[in-house]
Amino acid sequence: MSVREATLLGGSQGLPPRLRVRWVTTTADTIKVQFGSGYEHFVYDEERTIQGGGDVLVFHWVAHTEIAE
Repeated sequence: MSVREATLLGGSQGLPPRLRVRWVTTTADTIKVQFGSGYEHFVYDEERTIQGGGDVLVFHWVAHTEIAE
């Protein structure tokens, strides 16, 4: 299991660029990011891109959920 760079596409337009770059294990297929009053959910579907000369995993937004009180 290795750690790879990932980029998050879609979701809230207010999600800042610094939250859109993550380091994930190669076995990760979902990412949940706390943002505002909830979570943005992203999934990996085997897509990759080249950024900064490196191979980056691409996760796409699928849902927003609210934090339970």
